Amino acid sequence: MLSIIHLCYLFLLAVPAFAFPVEERSELDLVKRATCPRDNLLRCFEPTAIAAAPTRAAATAFCSSYLSIPVVTSVISTQTSTTTIATVTDYATTTLPLVVQRAATANPIACTSTYSPAQLSSACSCLSITPSTTYTTATSTNTFISTATNTITATATPAARCTSNVNLIANPSFEAGSNSWYIATYGANTPPTFVGVIGGGLNSVSAYSVSSGPSGTGVILSQSISGLVPGVTYTFSYDYMFKNTGVASSIQCSLNAVGLSGQSTTNGNTPENTWTRGPTWGTTFTATGTGGDLLCFFVARGAIIWKVDNFYIGC
Repeated sequence: MLSIIHLCYLFLLAVPAFAFPVEERSELDLVKRATCPRDNLLRCFEPTAIAAAPTRAAATAFCSSYLSIPVVTSVISTQTSTTTIATVTDYATTTLPLVVQRAATANPIACTSTYSPAQLSSACSCLSITPSTTYTTATSTNTFISTATNTITATATPAARCTSNVNLIANPSFEAGSNSWYIATYGANTPPTFVGVIGGGLNSVSAYSVSSGPSGTGVILSQSISGLVPGVTYTFSYDYMFKNTGVASSIQCSLNAVGLSGQSTTNGNTPENTWTRGPTWGTTFTATGTGGDLLCFFVARGAIIWKVDNFYIGC
């Protein structure tokens, strides 16, 4: 009886010893469950044969697509600067669409068709797939266009002009007496015996007369002229007549410093007592200034009578 009791006591003492290994085995099972089971699907994804690399790559591509593992894009920035200086150019820019790399199509290997989605996810998670990196080059083009504009200004100088049919000589026919006119003896010549306005002009009531005695004379009939346009060609003229063809005499007119000089006429070229248009040569001149003094020299070596009328300077 006592021995049975002892046996029961020993049996009760042995129960914890047998219980401990059971508890430890349960924890090992949990650890093993936490690790990736080397089942047929994982062996299909990660074969150990010599030609395993292509299969492992195919499994990685399949699992990346199956688990939707993102692709990280890294942008490499480059800048191109173009500078165009002093060039007039028409630019046509054609922008081509960016070529986007297509996502790799997973090539499912044969073993994936016989497993459930949960098994495929479990096996794919054991491959430790990391996100892949795609490098994209972003190109920035800065175009600087400097346009040089050359402005050519052409200045046309208009031709010099004057008002037509305008006589620049005041009181040209002496209808207002001797107004605007001046008379003076020049040099050592004998003064004239008569100077002044008389009747009997050409196509007018009055004319201007100069008379000299037997010893001759030298006088100047003058007037200040203004309103000339430099560069314009003008006509100078007057009408004259004389008496006594046997005396050497002349009338010479000039316009100081503006282009008219030495315009003279002599008695021997025309009949006595006949109105004639003078001077006999060089009746035009080109003005080099805007005005000056018109000087008409009457010179005789003996007795003579002159009459002048209708002085004109115009264009």
